[in-house]
Amino acid sequence: MLIQVLDAAGVPHTVGFQGQDQINDYSGSLGAGAVTNPQVPQPVLAANPNRAGLLFQNTSANPMLVNEVNAVTASSWVVPPGGYFPPYPGLAIPAGILYVMGFPGISQVGDTFALREFTNAVGE
Repeated sequence: MLIQVLDAAGVPHTVGFQGQDQINDYSGSLGAGAVTNPQVPQPVLAANPNRAGLLFQNTSANPMLVNEVNAVTASSWVVPPGGYFPPYPGLAIPAGILYVMGFPGISQVGDTFALREFTNAVGE
């Protein structure tokens, strides 16, 4: 099934998922540790081997970092305001824990994000 979502600029993006997948909402905001120096990665999704997909959108005015290695590293994806993770189709869906952090010196406590996880239906 394909659905369209709009980014912060109102530009539509098409997202695909299986029609029987369960959709879970894990939207939230950055806590104090995620924006302090040094940053503490904030877990936002538990590891899930049945994860069929996920969609993270930065809904704040400041950039965020997303990764699954529990560290502030060069392997983090920068998600700009209104941007998405995964950033493009075809990127492997991580099955591990997903972490979010603020961008050093810019992000604020309470910066928000929308996060949906698609879980394989029973028998898939």
